[in-house]
Amino acid sequence: PLANALAPNSPLGSLHLGQCGRGVSDDLLKALFSPCAEGPRAGKLTSLKMHGAYRAGDNGVLCAIENTPALEELELSHMPRLTSRVLDTIVSTPLACRDTLRSISLKGSEHVSDLAASHLAALHNLQCLDVSGLYNITDAFFESLLGSSGASAPHPRLVEIRAAACPNLTDSTLKRLRVACGATLATLDFSECTHITDAGLLALAKRDDAAGSTALQPPPTLATLRIARCRGVKSADVLITFIQNCCKESLVEVSLSSVPAVTDGVVVELAQACATALRIANLSWCREVTDGALGVLADGCSRLTELSLYGDTQISNFFLQGHRNDVLDIVY
Repeated sequence: PLANALAPNSPLGSLHLGQCGRGVSDDLLKALFSPCAEGPRAGKLTSLKMHGAYRAGDNGVLCAIENTPALEELELSHMPRLTSRVLDTIVSTPLACRDTLRSISLKGSEHVSDLAASHLAALHNLQCLDVSGLYNITDAFFESLLGSSGASAPHPRLVEIRAAACPNLTDSTLKRLRVACGATLATLDFSECTHITDAGLLALAKRDDAAGSTALQPPPTLATLRIARCRGVKSADVLITFIQNCCKESLVEVSLSSVPAVTDGVVVELAQACATALRIANLSWCREVTDGALGVLADGCSRLTELSLYGDTQISNFFLQGHRNDVLDIVY
């Protein structure tokens, strides 16, 4: 079936190989994507996603990329044989997709390191980046990707950044994001980044430079915020300020599971600032939240359809059966 889908001059626009495991190897990718006399096999392919292809490595992936000139979205997640060589080839050779790639996911591909960032920085049309689960990357990754503060070199104007479970990232990365692409960010996922603290959130949310020496872009207007299990975020006042400056009337999805800063005041601020937009909220393991604050959230956010409250044993039927949101699904 795959061979038929990628026949010469195929009109196929998307190829998603999810959980493909041992079925996808370098040899298979070369057989599928190598050009033939009748014409290109994947000339119109704009989206290529491979998840869990643990037998495929750099050679097979490069063959696929070299023969997809219109590629805009590339996912190479949980591929343990993948290295930064793939990205190096994209930017160091005249591949057509270098100018078309807008979204790259390297999630869980453990051998990708800080070295990959310099290659990604050359993709100036890159908007969405997922490096979740890359345990080896550090703040140096984002310094190389976005440049140091005040750098004039062009860099990607990122809209979506997912860097969950990257344990070496710190507040320095959030500060660099604020300077480099604060005005464009709409999705931010730093869940399980345990070195993120109140200082990082404040840096991302501030509206101007306190000393007046640096002209900052406006703070981000976030549609998705995930900082679950960021236990260094401890101040409710900081989190409230962040919601006011970065999430007001825009936030659609939020995950604050196991964040110590979450209190009734934070939940009420969410209800007031995001009343018209919020649809999904995860407040699991937030033990300081009470029935009353959750009632304000459920009744005040008319579009809220999903609320996760795992581990919140303090919540009672007073809220569970007393709220007035008929479309709300509560998971607890």
